[in-house]
Amino acid sequence: MNPFRYERASDASGAVALLAKAPNGVFLAGGTNLVDHMRLGVRQPDLLIDITHLPYDRVEPLPDGGVRIGALVRNSDLAADRTIRTRYPLLAHHALALTGLHPVGVDVTTCHHHRPKEIQLP
Repeated sequence: MNPFRYERASDASGAVALLAKAPNGVFLAGGTNLVDHMRLGVRQPDLLIDITHLPYDRVEPLPDGGVRIGALVRNSDLAADRTIRTRYPLLAHHALALTGLHPVGVDVTTCHHHRPKEIQLP
């Protein structure tokens, strides 16, 4: 692994400001994919910005009937959420299929094409 700095963001604007100063920086959101990618040499950030403690781990019903899903919501929590299960059963089903210890935002931003060719998955 290459050397890197670690910063814990105090809020969302602080996280964005840190990233603006380090274009090769990445958000650490609680998942292990990033660490795996760093160990494999796939990702080589110079700054890890820890956002795991920020308040984006909620599913919030909105007045218009929609929902806001925070980037730190774990798949298991999304699949178990009553509103999601009732209004969006397909989303609940797929979130359950992806259940792990990493948050939804990580699944959206890390996918198989970031892995080296020798460990590509079908």
